[in-house]
Amino acid sequence: MGIKQLFNDRIIRIILAEVTELTVVPLVRSRVVKTKISSPPTWLVASMMSEVMGFKLHDNEDKSYWQIHLMFRGFDICLRDWKGWSWSIDIFDSGSTIPDSIYDSLIQKLASACKRYENSILKPMWNHHLQSDDFMIRNTFRKSYGHYWHLRELSEQRVAAANVLKEEQEKDTAESFDNLIAHCFKKASQYSELNSSASILCNAAILFFYASTENIFDIGFSFLNNRKVNYLTFRSMDWAERFKTSLPEFVSQHQKIYDAMYRGLKDQRHQIAHGFGGEESGLFFVPGIGYRPITYTRKKNKVGFPNKDKAASLVDDEIANLHSGIFEVFDSFEKTLRSTPKGHCIMRFADSFLDIPLSLTNGTEMRQLAEDPAEFEHWMQHQEYWLEKAINGER
Repeated sequence: MGIKQLFNDRIIRIILAEVTELTVVPLVRSRVVKTKISSPPTWLVASMMSEVMGFKLHDNEDKSYWQIHLMFRGFDICLRDWKGWSWSIDIFDSGSTIPDSIYDSLIQKLASACKRYENSILKPMWNHHLQSDDFMIRNTFRKSYGHYWHLRELSEQRVAAANVLKEEQEKDTAESFDNLIAHCFKKASQYSELNSSASILCNAAILFFYASTENIFDIGFSFLNNRKVNYLTFRSMDWAERFKTSLPEFVSQHQKIYDAMYRGLKDQRHQIAHGFGGEESGLFFVPGIGYRPITYTRKKNKVGFPNKDKAASLVDDEIANLHSGIFEVFDSFEKTLRSTPKGHCIMRFADSFLDIPLSLTNGTEMRQLAEDPAEFEHWMQHQEYWLEKAINGER
């Protein structure tokens, strides 16, 4: 333990000088006096009180990860976690009433001590872990992938409805020419609205699918045994580099699918999100012609013509047909990735709610089983079982 940590431990103990541990728990029942406390967070209170103050974390109650028994200004108190979301202050009921000022003061002192603990002790430790990949990241694949499929299905429904309307329009007859013209204009307007709606939904679906690939790459990186870079360097790479780094076997064996995914990124995803293939864009004067859209890159300080005229509106009659091909690319990528043993394990992990372990030490078992889908499935079910119990606050 370094001098700085000893100093900060000392400051925290001074802040909580009026707080002492109850070594013998009163036999009387406790009564809640303050509940749903979320600041400071429950995990921070538990860590600070156990690691710095040396208090015992009891865990003998359902739906509660920890309980701490203490005395503060003459009152016997129990701090009680609730499912890891919040915590409460309970008083061991001896017939006395605890003034509001007592538990308000206790919360303030705990908040001050926790702030010192986080800023002076935890953050330096976290920075060290950050550089050595000794941490985990959230797995948000199911959220982004779920949005993608929802938007894709809505888009496809709009396209189907527009096609039905178009077929009906071609068969339309009316008693008079004027009625026929009015009827055709009405259906043409409806067709345009459906197509525009399909375009908007399709654009959003494309953005969410490429967002989901970010999680796939992170999981693929966590499955690598031999890493040439750490995670911070990996995240600083562009999309194509992360694809090649995290899924090297896929790129080498399925180059055409990778190329199609990359074209979709440049020509459609970047066009939707940034314009002009993700590069900076401007209107430059062309002698005898006028101003035309030209791309330029800040890194290379160069200009160039876009591959195709991307100044066209993203919402028009042909946009649904333009984007329909990219869905086939997405389907091919996912199907092919899931068909390989390691790719199947990566996607199985992505489909779960488990956080992604980056540490080579913590993820050893996961990587060892990644070549055998059956063994990996058994391991995943075990992990998900304990995750569900943890979410429910069960021991």
